[in-house]
Amino acid sequence: MKTTEKEKVYIIAWDASFREHIHFYKTLLNGDFLIFDYEILLVDFYNGSSDGFKKALTDLKEAGLPHEIFLMQNEKEVMWNYGQCINFVVKKLISTKNIQKK
Repeated sequence: MKTTEKEKVYIIAWDASFREHIHFYKTLLNGDFLIFDYEILLVDFYNGSSDGFKKALTDLKEAGLPHEIFLMQNEKEVMWNYGQCINFVVKKLISTKNIQKK
């Protein structure tokens, strides 16, 4: 019998949105009905030291959800930008996949 590999889904989250939705993710992603593998990608525009980011990371760990963190290391003077957060993570994923193919 041929086994099929599940597609992998990446969920990009940032501390401002993730904190309030940990229970939603936990409910959605825990269960035998999943037809895909997943990983939650938590990105911080700064250096990961904010209370919101620390709380989101703690929630992920306590929920036992697979995750990876991305820190953009911008200075506090730089205005937060959602699009830059998403682009940063996508670029990292693409470069990682290209390295794995070689």
